[in-house]
Amino acid sequence: MVVLGWGDLVAPREVLKLGPRGREVCNWNKGQHSVQFGARILDKQLYRRTDESLWIQFKALSQFYQKLALDIHIMSLWTMKEADFYSVQQIQIGFLNPVVCNQGTLKYTSTIDELAKSFRVNKLRSILLPYNYVNDHHVLLDISVEMSTVNVYDSQKSQLENIHPFIEALNKAYEKLKSRSKKHHELGRSGFQVVSTGSIPMQPAGNDLYGFYVMHYMRDLINPLSGSQTEVSSTPELTDLEISRFQEYLSGFTIDQVVNPKGVHHLF
Repeated sequence: MVVLGWGDLVAPREVLKLGPRGREVCNWNKGQHSVQFGARILDKQLYRRTDESLWIQFKALSQFYQKLALDIHIMSLWTMKEADFYSVQQIQIGFLNPVVCNQGTLKYTSTIDELAKSFRVNKLRSILLPYNYVNDHHVLLDISVEMSTVNVYDSQKSQLENIHPFIEALNKAYEKLKSRSKKHHELGRSGFQVVSTGSIPMQPAGNDLYGFYVMHYMRDLINPLSGSQTEVSSTPELTDLEISRFQEYLSGFTIDQVVNPKGVHHLF
């Protein structure tokens, strides 16, 4: 990683290579005097009982603009943005917060409760989760409670066995949901089944851009449902132009909805 001065997200000569919204974030960052910034997670957005806060380190934002491995909190911010977009488009898809549900939190009862709660409000629709299961390796999981399936979008086609701890957590959450429900909807004998996706853009060996590929997969799922004309990759791997587009999307969301005092995710 490039050594940067205080207040710099990228090297000064690299700022002009960013889009206009990315440059806005860089200019805003220069006036900050802390190592992190906060965003408000709406209670109705990710099915929390109350509004909560997400804290993102500026170091993680710097990695995002340098096209390096993405921090899980950046993936959570992206999930908030996509949840807002889906809501505006009136697309019936649920979301889980990757900071709450990831490989490192599966041992907690609160995580199982979170999954069960999401099942209750998303019985007949997909639930999307950018899932982090080791270091900076993120995959997109498309969970269907109705079909008892988990579609795995993995830019490196890792062994599906890596997802099994999460599948075990899903089955525990479903059993908890059934035990609390007056109507017992039977799950298949073998529980949730893991399904690998077909042809998807794959990242070449030697890079760690898993997070950007997850952003692509989420947007690729949106387009047919929203009627969007947004271009998606037709190549075997993401291009720099496509990655830059994702940077602009998240930059605009950060400025308009998090930094702006009138934004719905502004903390204070």
